[in-house]
Amino acid sequence: MCPGTFLDRKAKTMKSTLTMAIVAALGLSAVAMPAVAKQRHHDFFGDDFFENRVNCGQARYEVAVRGFTKVVTKNCAGSTYRFTGNRNGIRYNISVSARTGNLWITRR
Repeated sequence: MCPGTFLDRKAKTMKSTLTMAIVAALGLSAVAMPAVAKQRHHDFFGDDFFENRVNCGQARYEVAVRGFTKVVTKNCAGSTYRFTGNRNGIRYNISVSARTGNLWITRR
């Protein structure tokens, strides 16, 4: 086959078109995929029952962030974690849901 013939140019055109299509597809797939935020609630109909649970360390941190000092872990088993802590000189009992991270605060 002689260089510059019709078939040679057609093959080069097809090769460059295919290369551009692959590059465009890869470039668009990176742009089109949005970031998904991790949800902190339990989906009763999904497979993520244990995936989104709050662990004991995270629960203790959330209690401390809410302004409690001298946080003591009482129980970190089951679906509710229990802590005690001080805020403004008053002692509180704090419960944290392991599934949602919600806090229940009661005065001791």
